[in-house]
Amino acid sequence: PVVGLPPTARMVAAGFTKNKPPNLTEAHQFLFGEGFGGAHDALADARAAARVFFELKRRERAAGLDATANARQEDPEEMPF
Repeated sequence: PVVGLPPTARMVAAGFTKNKPPNLTEAHQFLFGEGFGGAHDALADARAAARVFFELKRRERAAGLDATANARQEDPEEMPF
């Protein structure tokens, strides 16, 4: 798991005992040590999601786990949105 959040009480009551997947705000906070402004605004969410995605890909490549290491690398700051 990326963040390793414990399951919520509701998840446990439903029989799920694995880690809770992070929401976008939790993932952004974990990866960058800061939240992002404008959560739930489509453009802000898209930018934050792109930033999280490319950071995860960067970490995957750094760990030697990326099967697409030769693929074109995108910079979220240069995304058209």
